[in-house]
Amino acid sequence: MDFSTVGAFQENVVDFEIYHLRELTQEQLEAKRSSLLSTALKYARDYIWQRDAFNLHVGPAPWQAKAQRGLQRSRDAQPPLWGSVHFGDNIEDEWFITWFLKLCTAKDPDIAVHIWDNDGSFLLIEAADALPKWLKPDIEQNRVWLYNGELHIIPLPDMQHPSIPASPTTSEALQIVQAPGINTAAGKSAQEAISARVKGFPGKARKSMHHARCIVPAAVAHVLGVDSLLIAPAVEAFYRRTPADMRAARLGKHVPPKDMNGAESPEWQAFVTSLQRNGYFGEDIPGSMRYRQRLSAAHAAFDDMGATGGSSERQSPGRQLHQLLAQPFDKAEVTQAMQREEDSQAWIAEGAAELEAQLQARSAGGSAAAAGTQGAGDEGVDAADVAKRFKDFMAQLSSMEGVEMPAADLGSGDAVSMEQQKFWSELGTAFGYDNTAAGRAMNGGDDSSEEGSSFYTRGTTSSDEDEDDESSAFQPSATPAGASQTRGRQQAVSSSAAV
Repeated sequence: MDFSTVGAFQENVVDFEIYHLRELTQEQLEAKRSSLLSTALKYARDYIWQRDAFNLHVGPAPWQAKAQRGLQRSRDAQPPLWGSVHFGDNIEDEWFITWFLKLCTAKDPDIAVHIWDNDGSFLLIEAADALPKWLKPDIEQNRVWLYNGELHIIPLPDMQHPSIPASPTTSEALQIVQAPGINTAAGKSAQEAISARVKGFPGKARKSMHHARCIVPAAVAHVLGVDSLLIAPAVEAFYRRTPADMRAARLGKHVPPKDMNGAESPEWQAFVTSLQRNGYFGEDIPGSMRYRQRLSAAHAAFDDMGATGGSSERQSPGRQLHQLLAQPFDKAEVTQAMQREEDSQAWIAEGAAELEAQLQARSAGGSAAAAGTQGAGDEGVDAADVAKRFKDFMAQLSSMEGVEMPAADLGSGDAVSMEQQKFWSELGTAFGYDNTAAGRAMNGGDDSSEEGSSFYTRGTTSSDEDEDDESSAFQPSATPAGASQTRGRQQAVSSSAAV
């Protein structure tokens, strides 16, 4: 990713910050970053990222200098480690990163993670059915964290904890998250929603890869064998090729690099030591072909992840390609390394069934809450009847004062009246909601649930409604829980060709 453009709005980008709950020296911060990078490389070994690889940096993040999407970052806490990954069309890259950061917080109780993308706090969107109703986009700033392997949400001040700030700074939020007397862990349903979404990683990520055989020059096979991450930019370059690109490709020329990055820096040596400690090389013997390939891939990842000197400047795929092409290689060894069978293409036919199963699971989960609120004698909702009711309603005349019933239906001199209880009962029956709860709400009763947030319902609210939302921690709401919105996200299976 070109980090000079991070301050501007970009689609399909996940950003994250890793805060340490105790003060670290610069040397300790560098060591922590090196350790996290080597662990990430261990889990993502041979994985092909759609656009950007997982990266981690020290120093001010681009969004700290320029507020992005209105997310103001206070600077009262120790500067965090940060990363920004463009996941392109494969949203699984984003959830792979979420799984890894969640795992890091479970293993290290001294770190807390804040993560978001261009949709905002996507963790809250994923768990929207199980969120407290007071949680809305305009008050979620600095409230949502990954800590101790779980989702944490800082609550509003209440009678039990009146000292909780209504708008916590980053430093205050980190203190609250680790405070023993304040329970910030999200509810069981919210935790299960996030856990279900990241279930199966890291193996799930590798299952999305596909190996196919193709004929390429030996030099290209050598390059892709050493650094398989170059497959992604190569595929994208081909997909977005222009006539000028094709003319340059026909020439078959490349410019050898004039300089090479030194691999003997202290940071690189510390990185290799961390890789060995984490079992990255497995049982490969130093000096063997497989060991050299892994070492070259690690060096490419070392540069790509921004591990050198904490710089956010990343090496371009073209420069990496030139460096690898300049390296000598044994054609026989490359040919031998490429001898493997193609993967089955059955997943192409199974994709539709898998998508249907996921949609049914989503639908079942979304209707479970509504089904649970129905009485024992309630019958199922007739879809045809709902459609007819809605069509009849839309056929009526309307004005700014509401629906105008025809005079023939009203009769001469009859006044228009509405029974609130019956109205809510009919509406609840049509849409599968709790009829009795809606009626009690109109009569001033309280039968609402703490779950079912209106998070990311981007409607216009009045100032009175905002005041009611802020005081919801002290006064229970009588508004019936609404159906939460399902996040419309891109789902793509990343298919990668290995030669």
